[in-house]
Amino acid sequence: MSNTIQFLLPAILGLVLIVSGSQKLRVPASTVEAFRGFGLPKFVQTRPVALLFAGTEMLLGISLILTTGQLLVIVSILVAALFFSFTILVGIVLKRKTTVHCNCFGNLSTTPVNLGTLIRNIALTAGAGILALASPTMTGSMVAMAKFLADDYWWLIAVLCCGAWILLLQNRDFNFVVPLPEPQKIIDNTGKSVEADYSLQGQPIAKAELRTRTGDVVVLSEMASKQAQLLIFVQPDCYACKPVTESVGEWREQLEPAVRIRLVTSAKAEDFAEHYPHEAEDALYDGSSMVATILGLPVTPSAILLGTDGHVGAGPALGPDSIQGLQEAISIAVSAQN
Repeated sequence: MSNTIQFLLPAILGLVLIVSGSQKLRVPASTVEAFRGFGLPKFVQTRPVALLFAGTEMLLGISLILTTGQLLVIVSILVAALFFSFTILVGIVLKRKTTVHCNCFGNLSTTPVNLGTLIRNIALTAGAGILALASPTMTGSMVAMAKFLADDYWWLIAVLCCGAWILLLQNRDFNFVVPLPEPQKIIDNTGKSVEADYSLQGQPIAKAELRTRTGDVVVLSEMASKQAQLLIFVQPDCYACKPVTESVGEWREQLEPAVRIRLVTSAKAEDFAEHYPHEAEDALYDGSSMVATILGLPVTPSAILLGTDGHVGAGPALGPDSIQGLQEAISIAVSAQN
């Protein structure tokens, strides 16, 4: 087996794990949310376990690159088992047809689990399996690199350039300013006429707090640091919310991964889950309606777009028609950016 192949296979798999683990260390709360989305046991859905998991990934990645002989065989088997477990979990999520953000590479990957995620994990599992079978005859990455010829370095440079390009694409900030549709008069919960004649566009995002279903704090001003967020405020007993919530799945297909859509409600989690079982885990909860008050959202449904630059990208949009118009405007901006 050539020195290039002996170097590349463990090195690529090792770097994948190192990048994945190091990025997870930066956002353990997102890893906990991913554990919850995958339906893992409650004792796993904790910050210490998330940090331990990220550290284990990094340790395995470093070991793949540095070890040789029997140690490389053992590490390769462990890595293959890990990737195989990922593949099974992703397959289950796809079969359930639920939206789960795997936090696979922390903030470098904001795309929900999809067919591409499954294919990637199958490829990684296959690579680790091949390495486990071939490693008894392999020298390992470091020894192989020491034996490189001049031509081998060109392959290394090409692979590093491709990897850097992929990371740049994954880590690209998506920020834009979207013109809000024409103001419309709607009726609030008290029967009063409300006109959306104001805009928060360009204003700094408030440092208000929302909570996940399990009570974890999500700071509004930090939500869109790597991915723009379209927050749609709804209520379980809101008739006008129904056409909006029914369209969310289609809108996600059009906007993600550039923009993540999340429902926000002041209802109790169990009440919300009864009406929207597929959205309850990913939804955010504004129990006292404090965030809605700060943003000046007098009715549901309402929507606001948070940009990656720390400012409001568009909104508020009040009422189903205005939210539909906002979504269409964002979709146009997404298409233009791509």
